[in-house]
Amino acid sequence: MTMRTRRLPSGALLPALAWALAWTAAAAEMYQAPLDVRAEGEAKFVRPPSVEGSGKNRTIKFELSAATDVEVAILDANGKVVRHLGAGLLGKNAPAPFAKNALAQALAWDGTDDAGQPVAGPCKVRVAAGSKPVLDRIAGWNGNNLVGIVGLVVGKDGELFVMSSEAYRGATDVCVLDRAGKYQRTIIPYPANTPPERLATVGQIDLGKEKLPVVLNAVARTFYPLLNGMHHQNMVWHPNGYLVMTSGLGTLSEHGPPRHLLALHPEGGAPVGVPFVGPRIRKPIGFMGGSGEASAGLFEHLAVSLDGAYIYQSVGPFSRQDAKGHGVLRISWTDAEPGAFFFGKAEAGAGDEHLNTPEGLATDAKGNLYICDWGNNRVVIVSPEGKRLGSFDVAQPLQIAVHPATGEIYTFSAPSKKSWMRQYDAKAVIRKFGAWGSAPPKELARFETTANLMALDASASPARLWVAGSGLIPLTDRGDRFEAGASVLSAKGLECPWFVSGDPERQSALVYERNTMGGKPTVFKVDFASGAKTSFCEGTNLALDRDGNAYIMGGRDSTIYRYDPSGKPLPFSGTGTHKIVTKGYRGFGPNLGILGIAVSPAGNIYVMRTSNYGKADMYGGRIDVYGPDGKLKKENLIDGLGYGDCCLGVDAAENVYVGSNLKLPGKPYPDDFMGKLPDAGWTWWKGKERAAPWCYPHLNTYLFYWGSVFKFGPQGGTFYGQHPWVLKEKDYGPPKPPDVLANAPADAVPYRSSYLGYEVKVAGALWSFHGLGSIPGSGDGLSPDPGCICHNSRMEVDPYGRVFAPDVFRFCVEMLDTNGNLIARIGKYGNADSAGPGSKVPEPAIAFAWPGFVSANQGKVMVSDPVNKRIVVVGFSYQAEATVAAP
Repeated sequence: MTMRTRRLPSGALLPALAWALAWTAAAAEMYQAPLDVRAEGEAKFVRPPSVEGSGKNRTIKFELSAATDVEVAILDANGKVVRHLGAGLLGKNAPAPFAKNALAQALAWDGTDDAGQPVAGPCKVRVAAGSKPVLDRIAGWNGNNLVGIVGLVVGKDGELFVMSSEAYRGATDVCVLDRAGKYQRTIIPYPANTPPERLATVGQIDLGKEKLPVVLNAVARTFYPLLNGMHHQNMVWHPNGYLVMTSGLGTLSEHGPPRHLLALHPEGGAPVGVPFVGPRIRKPIGFMGGSGEASAGLFEHLAVSLDGAYIYQSVGPFSRQDAKGHGVLRISWTDAEPGAFFFGKAEAGAGDEHLNTPEGLATDAKGNLYICDWGNNRVVIVSPEGKRLGSFDVAQPLQIAVHPATGEIYTFSAPSKKSWMRQYDAKAVIRKFGAWGSAPPKELARFETTANLMALDASASPARLWVAGSGLIPLTDRGDRFEAGASVLSAKGLECPWFVSGDPERQSALVYERNTMGGKPTVFKVDFASGAKTSFCEGTNLALDRDGNAYIMGGRDSTIYRYDPSGKPLPFSGTGTHKIVTKGYRGFGPNLGILGIAVSPAGNIYVMRTSNYGKADMYGGRIDVYGPDGKLKKENLIDGLGYGDCCLGVDAAENVYVGSNLKLPGKPYPDDFMGKLPDAGWTWWKGKERAAPWCYPHLNTYLFYWGSVFKFGPQGGTFYGQHPWVLKEKDYGPPKPPDVLANAPADAVPYRSSYLGYEVKVAGALWSFHGLGSIPGSGDGLSPDPGCICHNSRMEVDPYGRVFAPDVFRFCVEMLDTNGNLIARIGKYGNADSAGPGSKVPEPAIAFAWPGFVSANQGKVMVSDPVNKRIVVVGFSYQAEATVAAP
């Protein structure tokens, strides 16, 4: 399990210290000195590039009209970049080899390539200035690749609304298919062009120049309130033209949330005039131990009254585990909480006023309510006033639908038990009955299948049922029989892309595809042209060297495997095998917490050893270096990392870039977010009442999962005091030097921990940049610990030394030079329907819903987006670009 649920000694719960401390001079300098931002406006050449000298003594000169970012490359006779001479932002903090505060530049070149070898044959120098990210392509997306379907409902014109969920960890999406089963659009997450009036009750962060979705849960990656942990349910279509559903039950990391009815506009956002969050159906419970309700078996059922004034909800052992009784609630959207049962009793029974495990609900054209009385093997019919009108026999009825024109009744029968509720296929019988009247309706047709959900398209002629399990099939009503069509789902495309490393030269990328339905951790090769994915090897996090060889971190075996570009094992000269058995890294289940691997241009392999809840004697939070031969070269290059810290990159000078969830004192957020977010953390809905939307999540996601990039020189560095509470644990043993804050040298820079609860000092870092995430917090001594460190991110340092850092809270990739200057922010928020010019939502041109995993190589940036289920490939155009022969 990935949930950290240990209880600490009574003294280990550290108070939330006031973070608004005066900055130290060192901290201010650390934060501000390296940071410069590219100015707006165009740049052009005042003096175009020229090359003076020859052989090992050549000088490249040029002059620009304005300070902007520049990249200088040496091209061989085939136009391939063989030397990445330099790239960065000109100005007061220009990185080497550029002169500071100068628009005229002169760069020395010794005639060699990146490997230090002389460049053979004719070559050229390319100088490009003023980079602009442009969409190159989108790979791996398929709108009909829907996995883990937990909800169906048919709306206007036969549109099918499909809810998919990874209930255990919480990720949820809703997409819309047309009557033929073809993908039309996504509404969870909502599209980038959703009108503000439909987002007023969903929530946004207003930064002035732009409004961003609120990240309410970083594990579930949700931007609507209360959507994480959605279980099986029958959503309903309201007569006023929107969807109604129940909120999530709880997940591995978020236990016992408050529960509400929710209203969803069919184009995304909330219906105008109807708040997204409706009546509360459960008060928050909070921490429940273990994985909470993540594995709970649950199938919730709703129906709507004919006039839309009421929502009916069944309550029983499997339809509402968090409520007691055997009955049906009738809820108005203005109700604060449900009242007494509309029909049924607290106890189960078989009499006329009783129900036994009520399940599916439906209403007919007269407003009568049909109740699947599963435990009594019958369907009970109740008038709009709550009077019992009759019943008819059906074995184990779980779901029901009534045709509004003909009155014909469709039932779905299946075992209703916990083991079934967690499956996506079960033996089921679909029956059609004649309309209910004075005599019990007769069975007219039946269809036996393996499935778990049913929805009626009554506007189709003839009527059609949609049936979901491992597939999604149309079932046409032919009167006395059902005719099954082919599944409209596709196995093509990505399901949940995670760690990625791209190879533009081979027009492909390797990506760890996190299988939300279980299975072995697998790395796939995705072809950019076709989008096809093929299995490459078992493994998780990964990196490529400059020859395209792959370095794959295994699952729980603490081993690195090397393969050539074709997938053939490639032995290390120093080990005789293609394996490096490391000092140990912890692979959290299912292998998501593997936090960092990088290969330098010289072939050195850097591995982040993840700590075990801060217990440095159990693998530790450290970075080790292995040589190109596979042998250990340097142990503990960087020490004292937090157990949630992640992201690792290395440049040609062997500088190391690492992510850590730390903030400068008094600066819990980047500047433009200050005052826009809560100024403190909370856990499990404790403490003061918070305004929406902050009253819905169980913690402050922005504090707990938003961290910083740190740059260290080749000599490395140390974090001091990351896990102070472990010193009080009896089984910890003698403290290690990084455990003790007082061991930090005098020039170490003070930071605050993820949840601002204590001080951490960093020694050896050259600069930091706050804007990297998701980086899980390392606990802060909170008990019970509210976080989950499985879901992290990946950054990349390209051959120029530019840092491409994922920033899921801005929905972009932060592009920094090697001095920490901000060159650009790549991308903006958008769901899968934002796919560039000509797409359903053409703006923004580069769109991300969760840009958590980044690769940069050969002039391309490749971003794995698990929410939008795709890899976005970004290239660059330039304000000024020129190529000149090098004599």
